[in-house]
Amino acid sequence: MKRILSLTLSLAMLALVFTSVGLARPAMNLGEQVQIAAPDPGSVVPMANNSAREDTLWLFAASGPGSFGSPGTDEFGRGWSFDWFNPGTQENEAAPGGWFGVDNNAQLDVFWHVADAAICAGTDTDMSASVPFGGGPNLYAAWCGAEDQCGWENPTGYGNNWNQWMRVDLDPSLLLDITFDLSADMEGGSYDYVTVWIEEDGALVADATHTDLLHTEGPTGHQAGLNINYTGNLGDVVFAFSADGAWSDQDGLFATSIGAVWIDNIIIDADGSNVLMEDFELGAADPSISFTSPASAGDYATLYESLRSEDPCTVNTSFAWAFFDLLTLNPEYGNHPVIAYGPPYVDNGVQSPLLTVDQNGNVMNQDFFITGDSNVIFDWWVYRDNPLDPLIFFSFDVAAQISGVPCLSNFANDNYVYYGDFKIWDNWTVNV
Repeated sequence: MKRILSLTLSLAMLALVFTSVGLARPAMNLGEQVQIAAPDPGSVVPMANNSAREDTLWLFAASGPGSFGSPGTDEFGRGWSFDWFNPGTQENEAAPGGWFGVDNNAQLDVFWHVADAAICAGTDTDMSASVPFGGGPNLYAAWCGAEDQCGWENPTGYGNNWNQWMRVDLDPSLLLDITFDLSADMEGGSYDYVTVWIEEDGALVADATHTDLLHTEGPTGHQAGLNINYTGNLGDVVFAFSADGAWSDQDGLFATSIGAVWIDNIIIDADGSNVLMEDFELGAADPSISFTSPASAGDYATLYESLRSEDPCTVNTSFAWAFFDLLTLNPEYGNHPVIAYGPPYVDNGVQSPLLTVDQNGNVMNQDFFITGDSNVIFDWWVYRDNPLDPLIFFSFDVAAQISGVPCLSNFANDNYVYYGDFKIWDNWTVNV
């Protein structure tokens, strides 16, 4: 690298994604669909490093796992091999090198909460028109949103990949009459939206009464007295907000006016009798209301040695990251571990430690700098057996921590997902 912006890097390799919706980003076609099988014997081809200029620096963690020379780093000082020869056992072992698995569908926090209505006063999501049941000014409402988030482009609003629930625990009934006030500001469409789920015969069913309104792009305006009538073998009610992986306050691509969604003055009658009247004016929610999120698919990132492949030219006997559920076997794949398609759907990756030091121990922003003239190269190997039909693909993301800012910026990428089934180990290099 040339002496090159004052930042710290973290890399995320999102190597396996199963998703229930259409692609939010363009797809790069790299091959055709195949089935994984045992490799032909072939010849062992080493994973050679790319040639490098004399002023090239390789970045590592400052200390601990992932630091230069620690287990899992490449013996030539050029990144990570994820292998470590243990001198005590005289065996090769898996060494994550500071990298760790990430379940991108797991919620980082619970963002539904009872909030001061003054937060949205005078904005496009103003809730002052929701008059409390006892009269007077509206002081509180339920808000799915966050304030003053470090690293967000628009620090107050909602983030990417949210799946947030406000659940009302109800006794079984045959008829529900639900009324509520709402104000929202979101990307809308099939990307970011509100859903009212009603438990019927033990499963959650999306009510369609206000679908168009709850998928509005931009501000909905204050909506008072929205009503839903539902019959069946009924249970709980869930007010849910879902956001996809881009276009939110977090990345600034869709900046809202104190979004995503505010809800107030909830009234629920079950079989003709009132079971809930909640205006949140006590600054807390009724005990029947919980703020939560649905279970995610889980983190399956694991290092495996000598992964089977169909590459006729390369036999990779080293450790590599892969994503399998060891408790799920499929006879169509020779009873090898596979991963359940979902729901919930899998969105897994592996993420590096913060990279702040070069192979010589020099510290970024002190001994060397990253500037706009620099080439920052991310180079890795991937086994290309990623058929797109079931939405299996990989992507990469990079985040920087700017000097003086206590958190990472948003992860960014080239707005592509990559797939294909050439059944080969392939070297992938991008200038990030």
